[in-house]
Amino acid sequence: MTEELKNKLKENGVDLNATMARFMGMEAMYKKFLFRFTDDPNYGELKKCMESGDVDKAYVAAHTLKGVAGNLGLGDLYASSAALADVLRQRGSGTEELFAKVTDNYHQICEVIAAHKADA
Repeated sequence: MTEELKNKLKENGVDLNATMARFMGMEAMYKKFLFRFTDDPNYGELKKCMESGDVDKAYVAAHTLKGVAGNLGLGDLYASSAALADVLRQRGSGTEELFAKVTDNYHQICEVIAAHKADA
């Protein structure tokens, strides 16, 4: 993994030490899963459910996205999707602002991934 990619990941809340420990130090395996992240359907499902107002399905998608982000160590996306999932579960208010934060975090990490896929 290039230093530039490591720095960009850190800028997006990735704790590389903890993440590499979770991946047993196998950087190639981590990169394989990281670079597949943009194919994960959960953000798209979350967006669709938020737009249609389906709170129950939006909760499931946000919760699943949180899990995927957590497993990959995507700290900023994990935190924002966890906050959104909590509010959706409680049927609270402020979901639009929280979803906007999830969207920002999602697009930021996807940009990092796209810019470094050639490094794979």
